[in-house]
Amino acid sequence: MTETDSPGRPWLGAACGLAAALCFSSGVMLSPTVYAAGSNAPTIVAARLALLLPVFLGYAWVARQPIRLPLRARLFALALGVVTACQTLAIFTSYRYIPISLATLIEYTYPLLTLLAMRILYGEALTPGRLAAFAAAIAGVCLALRVDFAEIHPIGLVLAVTSALIVGGRLIASSRFLRASDPIRLLIHMQMGGLAVALPLFGLTGRIVLPDAATGIAALLGMSALSGIGTLLSLTAVRLAGPSRTAMAQTGEVVFTVALAALLLGESLTPQKMLGAGLVLAAVLGLQFLRTTGPRAPQSGKGEA
Repeated sequence: MTETDSPGRPWLGAACGLAAALCFSSGVMLSPTVYAAGSNAPTIVAARLALLLPVFLGYAWVARQPIRLPLRARLFALALGVVTACQTLAIFTSYRYIPISLATLIEYTYPLLTLLAMRILYGEALTPGRLAAFAAAIAGVCLALRVDFAEIHPIGLVLAVTSALIVGGRLIASSRFLRASDPIRLLIHMQMGGLAVALPLFGLTGRIVLPDAATGIAALLGMSALSGIGTLLSLTAVRLAGPSRTAMAQTGEVVFTVALAALLLGESLTPQKMLGAGLVLAAVLGLQFLRTTGPRAPQSGKGEA
């Protein structure tokens, strides 16, 4: 589906996008339980890859969608899966060093980082509106950093920024080289690529450590299930509402993560932090709106794609 398509049920699609964002945020909330049971980020990455691949294959089978990609696209998608596994590893490791809500705010600056990259690589115009969105996002992150300064660890910041950079780079690469690829076929090949590298690498180095408590195993399975459900909801949203509406709806992930982290994990929710989160959210929403009314940028929701 492209921006020029006329989606038949945009409100239902937007609801699916919001539901996807809630699934992604809810899954993240389970990571402290996995860590408390003695597991780690490499195990989370390997489990998500291994458990989600059958889900996506089943989705393709039910939808009667072909799986094969042309050779060039197939190789690129497999490589993209490896990169995505690295991004997942970076963001989940960052949760061990900085608050989850702060890591999510930093990661969600990826549309602005993509904007700068498009300017450098392809000369895409930096309009006043886009510059304002960039400034608002930076101001929002600075507010959040200032509020949680005593809890901030440099490694966590570096990992969260790295995740944002990888998401932005993946967005540009997939939009430039895989325009004609069906999303579910792309996801399947990405899962295969990530699994082919992560499983033997983490397995041979002894980095896969299963949780030593039933609650940890349940949390690990729950994270994978919520990620799979969220991804399928995101794909459904794109079909019903189009990519831009879906991307706007999924910015709700910032709100859900900040709220759930405060409610379930006891993370601070001060007025300054709320203002910072609001600025980041407004910046991302504003940029998505400008993408639908101005020059085209690469189109994709964050999600898991």
